[in-house]
Amino acid sequence: MKKLLIALVALAIAGSAFALAAARANVYQATGPVLALTPSVITIQKGEDKWEIGRDASPRSPGT
Repeated sequence: MKKLLIALVALAIAGSAFALAAARANVYQATGPVLALTPSVITIQKGEDKWEIGRDASPRSPGT
């Protein structure tokens, strides 16, 4: 019984670590002058490139 409990705890910890890594996989930071700001797209200048970042109208804060 004790070995089963240890295995379940280890599995829960591994699953949590994987979920955190997966959640952070889609987080990016881009800096530069904002060229355009619309309800659906933010366009910034990054060196010679123009980056278009999609957005939606729903307000959010980090961690929610």
